[in-house]
Amino acid sequence: MFSAVAVAFSSLVLAVIMVVGVAGNLVIVWIVKSSSRLKAKSHILIANLAVADTLQSCNIFFMLVTAINGGHWMFGETICQMTAFLTVEFVLASMLSITTISINRYFKVMHEKKYDKIFTAKSVWIIIAFIWTLPLMYAVPPLMGWSSYAFDPGKCFCLFRFRTNSSYAFFLAGTMTTPALVIMCYAYFRVFQAVKLHRNRVCSLQLHEERHKLGADEYKITSAVVVVVLSYIVCFVPATAVNFIEIFNSDYEIPLCIDFSSFVLIFVSHANNPLIYGFMSRQYRVSFQELLQRGSQPKRTRKKKDKSGDQGDLQLQKHVPTLIAASQALRKQNDNTVSCTKKCSTS
Repeated sequence: MFSAVAVAFSSLVLAVIMVVGVAGNLVIVWIVKSSSRLKAKSHILIANLAVADTLQSCNIFFMLVTAINGGHWMFGETICQMTAFLTVEFVLASMLSITTISINRYFKVMHEKKYDKIFTAKSVWIIIAFIWTLPLMYAVPPLMGWSSYAFDPGKCFCLFRFRTNSSYAFFLAGTMTTPALVIMCYAYFRVFQAVKLHRNRVCSLQLHEERHKLGADEYKITSAVVVVVLSYIVCFVPATAVNFIEIFNSDYEIPLCIDFSSFVLIFVSHANNPLIYGFMSRQYRVSFQELLQRGSQPKRTRKKKDKSGDQGDLQLQKHVPTLIAASQALRKQNDNTVSCTKKCSTS
């Protein structure tokens, strides 16, 4: 089915995606689990996304072997049903995780007072359980006769048949894929509006240093928003378009390169999420460097540093109220001096 050049190229691409996806997501999980900096609820949700992406990146192994085998499935019917089931589970779990992170950031920026009430330690774990349970409602029906799982030669993978039962495909798109995209776009659009409004207020006060700082922060936030939304669109829309073509025109044969490439992009989305949600954040980069430095140091040195760091933190906490009182007193003194100077100049 594939030429020798196509087999070599597709195998190399899939191998890179699998290695980057597995390694990158495992690093994210390791950073969130080990770093004391990243204990917030949003980081737990990002770690959950990394777990789903790690599992789906491992699932690409079957696609890689099939591509090396010239596009012929060699694992049998049972493994085919299993990989198709797990693909639906992991892809939808990843999609729900991204959507949840979007909602989390929306409340953090737009409704900060409600944020702590909605995203509690208990509710976050309930949300994570929901993220992994809900996809079962979509993964089980093809096993029960609503559509079916089968090997797709154009995708070199086992998936549910879009041509067999269009009602299942419409159900999946109408209740999962489309709403997720709408929620993400709306949440990030509102966040962008809030950042822009904040910047305008700062500019109106003509505070140069704060305006410069906010401009840098806005650039980072805007860049992350654009990358997240565009990545989702680029990775999922082509595959969705191909699937709808199969539904509405079952007699049309989609070119092999287009069918294969559109499905590969879905796996790309699982590999690039660590870059978007993790390594674009300074917190993750600093935490990663600290963990590497800590791992390269002897245990005795680490214990000494941890003890000295804890003692330093305790001393700092003791002096914080004094420092705050001193700064407030200094401000009052400066204000009194300025007012006195004005009175003397007027008299």
